[in-house]
Amino acid sequence: MAGLYRFQEGAVDETLVQDVRALNELGEEQLGELVGVVLEFLSSADSSVLVEGAESFSEKHGTSAGALRPSLLGLIVVFKGAARRHLAKELVGQDMVRFGLGEGKAGVVAT
Repeated sequence: MAGLYRFQEGAVDETLVQDVRALNELGEEQLGELVGVVLEFLSSADSSVLVEGAESFSEKHGTSAGALRPSLLGLIVVFKGAARRHLAKELVGQDMVRFGLGEGKAGVVAT
């Protein structure tokens, strides 16, 4: 898979691909909320922001915070890589499509 993704150089671990692809289980509005949690965490670098955001999301949507963990970590990896490589949102969206997200959901992640 080397060269397929723009957020990082080299091969992407299959576990990361599966964790990001699992975001397809969410509706676009839910995905937008989850992306907001991750971006808030990344801008604060305070782990309690991530924990509280995941717990709040889980309570609101009747899911387990533990079940969200892999996808949250996947988004963190992608967003950190995209920031390091100064990717435009269009390129982040293209990477999300390569992960297997639909165009609409890829657009939600990339905005």
